[in-house]
Amino acid sequence: MLTTALGVGILSVILEVVLVLQLIIRGSTRRGGAAVTVIALVLNTIVLIVAFGIFSIPGLN
Repeated sequence: MLTTALGVGILSVILEVVLVLQLIIRGSTRRGGAAVTVIALVLNTIVLIVAFGIFSIPGLN
């Protein structure tokens, strides 16, 4: 169980970095592109917090 959480955590951290870079270095994107990126950041942050056990959502684990 620890290796799965660690793998999800590592992938979540990588995804966070990529999403932040995408938000900062925005190329030619549509108007809703920034909103989708922010929503993805928030949801990925929740996954990251749960994966490292900082916060526990009852019924999820």
